[in-house]
Amino acid sequence: MNTRISLIAIPVLLGLGFAGLAIARRATMSRHSPSVAAKAPRLNCYTLQPSILTPAERSFLRALDAIDHTGHRLCAKVRLADIFGIRSGLAPSEQQTALNRITSKHVDFLFVQLDTGAPVLALELDDSSHERLGRRERDAFVDQVFADGGLPLVHIPTSRNYAANEIKRRIAEAWPKDRAISINGQT
Repeated sequence: MNTRISLIAIPVLLGLGFAGLAIARRATMSRHSPSVAAKAPRLNCYTLQPSILTPAERSFLRALDAIDHTGHRLCAKVRLADIFGIRSGLAPSEQQTALNRITSKHVDFLFVQLDTGAPVLALELDDSSHERLGRRERDAFVDQVFADGGLPLVHIPTSRNYAANEIKRRIAEAWPKDRAISINGQT
């Protein structure tokens, strides 16, 4: 009988011992490394923005409403990382660097095909901030990303009053010839 108890007790005691070591190790590690919860932002620290668009973007959007873009959806503030992927064949560190460069950048407006969601043409409003050196460098980089991806990007200077016909003309000139869009009722 004592042999049977010993045969059962030994594995149970070993199991309890290993469990105790694991618990002790976890407790020691938690004192030396911050937990995921400690790295997370404090709760209740976010507020809702009154608008996702600046006053100039809202004004420009009203002018864009004059364009019949049947079959296409106009999206605002789209991240470049949602439009473009990273080419394969790069080293993992190069892929991550390339992704990091586009993750926090966005384009002001993007036309996409309604049925597929495929990007067709992007619009960027250029206010006086685009004259600063850092912003010009950012714009040159964004222009190169669009050129590499083969997607037209039209820069429009901000204005108090947008001339709808001028905007239509600029969009029509840049619109890919293989995609139909109606400008003033003409395709």
